Amino acid sequence: MSHCDPLPAEIYAVCTSAAAAKDLGYKNVVFQCDSLNVVATLKSTSPEIHNLHYNIQDLVQRFSSMAANLNLWEIIWTPRSCNRVAHLVAQWANRNNKFWVIDLASFDDSLQLVNADGHVVV
Repeated sequence: MSHCDPLPAEIYAVCTSAAAAKDLGYKNVVFQCDSLNVVATLKSTSPEIHNLHYNIQDLVQRFSSMAANLNLWEIIWTPRSCNRVAHLVAQWANRNNKFWVIDLASFDDSLQLVNADGHVVV
């Protein structure tokens, strides 16, 4: 799937995460996203979805349907500066051609230790 506008692409990523959570049998999930627009959009209620831009309505509806199958869920905004671990994992996965569920034992030394504040431990 290709996108020029980052909003549909980021919503698609959260939808993929929701599908993965369902497939893995998770019932309680906290989705974290560094885009305030995505968080606000995915918190939309059913009547509000029809007021969204047409290119994201189906994605938002898909996310809502998947989230309804979870026992508890929440989507929260996480500052990009606190998203360093996810960024490093994504770089590592891309470099090593690893996709989907990644076993933590697979990581090599290129994944640096990162504190909760996003700073690399030296």
